[in-house]
This record gives sequence, C-alpha cells and structure tokens, in this order.
Amino acid sequence: MAKKKSANKVNKSELIRAYIAEFPDKSPKEVADFITAQGYPVSPQFVSTTKSNAKKKAGKKPGKRGPKPKLASIAPLGGSIVDNGLVAIESAGSLLTACGSLEAARKTLEAIAKIMGQRTGNG
Repeated sequence: MAKKKSANKVNKSELIRAYIAEFPDKSPKEVADFITAQGYPVSPQFVSTTKSNAKKKAGKKPGKRGPKPKLASIAPLGGSIVDNGLVAIESAGSLLTACGSLEAARKTLEAIAKIMGQRTGNG
C-alpha cells in the first residue's frame, strides 16, 4: 500500500525546481546549500538529479551524451560479406601465401582458368 502524504511535509524537489527557476545559473552545490539553510537538508547529487529530471520532463535533452556510434560494418555496402568481395580478398591473400609470389599465383589462376574452360567447353 502506498504511503499517505503528510500535510506538514514539504516537497524538496518542488523547492529545488522553484529555486532553479529563479536562479538557473546556480550550481547544484549552491542550490543544496541554500535549501539546507532553509531547514530542508538535500545533497548536491539530489539537486542534480532533480534538475536533470525536470529537463527530461520539459523535453530538453540532458547534458550527457549517448554512446559513440559504432563503425559501419563492411557487409551493408554490398549486401553480404560474399557480395562485397571480402571473402575473395581473403582467398586471394591465402593463394598468394600458398604460391609464394604474385607470378606463381598468376600461373596457378591461368591453369585453373584452362581447366574450367575445358569443363564448360569455353576454351
């Protein structure tokens, strides 16, 4: 069951919002010191939270930034990873490593092209 509000209690958040409305340039510590001197102890953190919540309700963005955007992946550029050539580049690198030189890799590719041409009847 929810607590009942007592008639003689003061809403500290309302005090904070009213003071900030009158003196918007005051820091949370200065606001907390003033409210505490009036007989209602509050911490600077509570003042800061109240101020932030008031901004959110007013539709203003709070001062804290969101997360940094992530780097775009390569896949969306051409569809899938296979479509944009990443797999082909990795395979070409593996071929160069296996053959030992660019010239040897070219000869290997030419041999494969001849074999493929004979299978399809194109060469």
